[in-house]
Amino acid sequence: WTVEYGLVGSPTDPKIYGAGLLSSVGESFGCLKDEVLKIPFTLDCVNTAYDITRPQPQLFVAPDFAALTRVLHDFSARMAYRVGGAEALAKAKMARTVTTSELDSGLQVSGVLEDFRMDSSGQPAFLKFRGPCQLACNGSELPDQGPKFHAEGFSTPLGALRGVRALNAAELGKIGFSPGKKGRLVWENGIELEAELIGEVSRPSEPSRTLILRFQDCTIRWGNEVLYRPEWGTFDLACGSSVVSVFGGAADRARYAAATGAYRYKAQKPKTNLTDANRELNALYAQVRTLRTNWVSGGIASAALAEPLAGIARLLSAQHRGDWLLRLELLELAEKAKLKASWVQDFENDLEQISSTAADKAAMIQRGKEILTR
Repeated sequence: WTVEYGLVGSPTDPKIYGAGLLSSVGESFGCLKDEVLKIPFTLDCVNTAYDITRPQPQLFVAPDFAALTRVLHDFSARMAYRVGGAEALAKAKMARTVTTSELDSGLQVSGVLEDFRMDSSGQPAFLKFRGPCQLACNGSELPDQGPKFHAEGFSTPLGALRGVRALNAAELGKIGFSPGKKGRLVWENGIELEAELIGEVSRPSEPSRTLILRFQDCTIRWGNEVLYRPEWGTFDLACGSSVVSVFGGAADRARYAAATGAYRYKAQKPKTNLTDANRELNALYAQVRTLRTNWVSGGIASAALAEPLAGIARLLSAQHRGDWLLRLELLELAEKAKLKASWVQDFENDLEQISSTAADKAAMIQRGKEILTR
């Protein structure tokens, strides 16, 4: 209802700006008729269904582009990248595509969210991603934390910890984590981790801020359930207590794509609608466009249009009997430049003939004639 089927102005005097309307000769003409309901544009428009294969029975009219922008900002405030939390995670899980969950620490976890668990207060307590996964910060993959390292997936507890002010090696050393010795972490939600701390990964721009803690011989339990076992290998704990944003794609898309082979495609020759059959006709359209531009700008006089337009008219009559739009353009130029040309009557007869054999073209030709008489 915005960039595709948007109107701007007042419901009684709207103007078209939506590309879906502007690209359709039929709908751009019909959408301004009274039978198409014009509704003031508000955020409620998201509740109105649409069928892009049919003309829309109603359209929404923004009073101006400032109001449109305000409504779009209101809408974006509802989106997963702004909301975060369980609501955003639910959308990521439903998508079943690569998404990025950003934690309050700044750590970004990219992968397919397979599942997430909630605590008794309704807050996310455990995230489980299907591989390959990437850990990043500010859109840049962290060293040795790319899809090849986390090829099988990634999981992590979330939430506040008991008796720990900050998640870093120095603080964990105070509660029993030391080289060669296991320590224990307990989250307020009841998740417990028992492992040996072997390293940490800090924020590149802020070395004192730890983003990942690395453990070996790790066991994670939540009540009677085992969430991680020692035989699964090294465990990387995401430092963070909450999910503040979820958005589509990987955080560092270039490195993720390079590692996984995603988004790769062979270079293709750009498509064109030019064919041997229409190449000359397209060239005639281009000539008329150049003549129109030069005449409107004052580069050529009205009388100077007569000879080149007559040449184009002869080619149309000889080789492009079914084209109606360029005939209308030539008639329009002849009318505006006040040219007395022999081909004008011939073209009017041609348009009558085309209208009699094709109902869809007849409607468009009639609209074109109405423009000529304004």
